[in-house]
Amino acid sequence: PDADIARWARSHTPPDSMWLTPPDFERFRLIAERPIVVDFTSIPFDDLALREWKARVTALYGKAEGGGFAALRSMERNYRASSPSGLRSTGEKFGANYAVLYAETPWPGAVLYQNAHYKVVRLVDR
Repeated sequence: PDADIARWARSHTPPDSMWLTPPDFERFRLIAERPIVVDFTSIPFDDLALREWKARVTALYGKAEGGGFAALRSMERNYRASSPSGLRSTGEKFGANYAVLYAETPWPGAVLYQNAHYKVVRLVDR
C-alpha cells in the first residue's frame, strides 16, 4: 500500500511538491521521487541536522513516548490522530502542500487518491 501511494504521487503531482508522511514511510521519497518534511527512520549524523530532524519529528508526530519501536508506535498514533488544522499548520511551517494520511484519519477536504491503508490529500490550494 505504501508503494502504491508513492507511485501515484510520482505520476500525479509536481516533482517539487513537498509531503507530510507517516513516521515510517521512508520508502516514499525513493519511489515517489518527492521530498518529505521528515520521517522517523532517516536519522542524520550531523549535529545541526540532527537538531533540525528532531524539531521536525516533534512538530509533525508529537512528543514520542519511549524509544525505538515504542516511540515509533507513539508517533504513528499521534499522526493518525492529527487534526486537519494541525496538519495544515505543520505543512505551512515546512512548505508541504500534500500529505499521506492513514485511511482512517479524518480529512474534511477532497481525497485525491486512496487505497485500503492510506490516502493522499492536498494541504493547501495553490
